[in-house]
Amino acid sequence: MVRCGQGGPSITHDMRYNYWGTTDEATIQFWIIDHMDNSSIGATVLYSPFAGQSVPTESTSWGDLKALFR
Repeated sequence: MVRCGQGGPSITHDMRYNYWGTTDEATIQFWIIDHMDNSSIGATVLYSPFAGQSVPTESTSWGDLKALFR
């Protein structure tokens, strides 16, 4: 979790190349509390949920794909 303090300076924390342990962007956003969550926090966190990580794959059969269009 990244929690930036209130009333701090206006800075940017570059955490784009960190391993987050997940590729779910909503989960990572939940773990970060910065200027995007509270305007009284001066710091902003930059992140990339896919940097240096493999993206999980999802397989679908032809039958499942056809069922989507029925």
